[in-house]
Amino acid sequence: MSSTSGISTSTLNNNPKPTAGRWPTISRLLPNQKLKHPKLLDITLLHPRRHSLTPNDPNKIYQSLQSNDSRLKLQGTRIKSPKLITLSATGELVESEKLPLEDAPPQGFVLGGDVKLFGTPLAGRLYTFIGDAGKESDIKEIVKLGQRLRLKDVLRSLHGCAFGDVGLVRPGFTFRAGDSALGVLPGLHFDAEVVFDNDSGLKSARETLSKVFGVGGGSVKVSGYLGEKREWNKALKPEEFSFKGMFVGVDSKLGRLVRVTSVGVELAGVRREGSFVRRAKYGCTISFYGSAEVEVPGSVVPLVVEYSFKEVQGMYEFKLTKGRNEWVNVAGFKGLKVCFHTPLMIRVMC
Repeated sequence: MSSTSGISTSTLNNNPKPTAGRWPTISRLLPNQKLKHPKLLDITLLHPRRHSLTPNDPNKIYQSLQSNDSRLKLQGTRIKSPKLITLSATGELVESEKLPLEDAPPQGFVLGGDVKLFGTPLAGRLYTFIGDAGKESDIKEIVKLGQRLRLKDVLRSLHGCAFGDVGLVRPGFTFRAGDSALGVLPGLHFDAEVVFDNDSGLKSARETLSKVFGVGGGSVKVSGYLGEKREWNKALKPEEFSFKGMFVGVDSKLGRLVRVTSVGVELAGVRREGSFVRRAKYGCTISFYGSAEVEVPGSVVPLVVEYSFKEVQGMYEFKLTKGRNEWVNVAGFKGLKVCFHTPLMIRVMC
């Protein structure tokens, strides 16, 4: 090596052994010298430089699986213990402990493995759809997290926020190409069950569900959209988020005239940038919405409306909205119809 040409033999003879706590430069240049410096060799042997693959490299990914590599780098994300995953007839992910034996990869398969997410200790199981498996569906990647987490484990900026301690059951991410026919936006989607119990951090929401709508705790499946991009290696900081879920089969009276038939919950947040030394925080709000029936005196059929209930500037707003459709048998007159060409809205502040 040219970098060793300036080192004389006398220099080596004068430093036959390294001094305690300090290694001579020559030991880095000539590791075959009998100097006890195993850590540098370990780094070279155990952490070779890996080229990042893409889902468009099915042959290279398959070869890595056949070689039983313990690690693989895909789209910049380090995957530990990668495995070949098959799809059942019902679309479920089925993991196999056997190594793939065929010489050529299947036309479509799923790569599974363990990852660390968003530059944090948060661990997940990543499933990437390769080849035809990624063409037959708009789903490109799925990440399954632990059985129970807090929302602040997923969105680190929620530490100290009212939503930080919200309990999640079986949370996960889905990265999709989008499907206009189904109304699915392209990008990163999140889903989980939100738990409404004594440890969930949603005391006011539990009280509202119980005292106003007659829903006694439990959990509700929520989902939300987090933006077009997904970067598993960088902090997750969406500009805003909205997680919605619905309690169905509700039968609760609000006063004498309004009967609630479903209760939806929305947890929403908008990012507020911090200063140079303070990280961004989220302004968080919670609101309720759903379907209701309004009893109109003299009418056989109630008026079906949509409602919303939320806190606005220290006051509670209850809003009833009737969409652009018909009200049949108005005021008890059979066959009498009223058409709403513009939405009808009633708002009550208390």
